[in-house]
Amino acid sequence: MNIEDANKLIAFLKDNGYEAELREDYSGRNMFGENTNGVVTDASFVIMESFHYLSDIGIDNYREDNMGKSFIYY
Repeated sequence: MNIEDANKLIAFLKDNGYEAELREDYSGRNMFGENTNGVVTDASFVIMESFHYLSDIGIDNYREDNMGKSFIYY
C-alpha cells in the first residue's frame, strides 16, 4: 500500500472511532522479505468490508492479515 493511501485509511479509521497506526516495514505472507506500508487497526475485516471504504478511495489491490488482537491492511 502506498503511503498516501495508508494515511487516508488511518484518517478514516480514526474519524470513525477506531485505533489505527502506520507500519512502514511490514512484510506479509508470501512477500519473501519485501517490505511495504501497512495500517494496523482494531477494525476487523468484517467492519472494513461493511464500510466499502478501501474500494471507495481506490484501494482495490490490498492484502489483510489477522495479528491476534489487531488487523493489518497492506
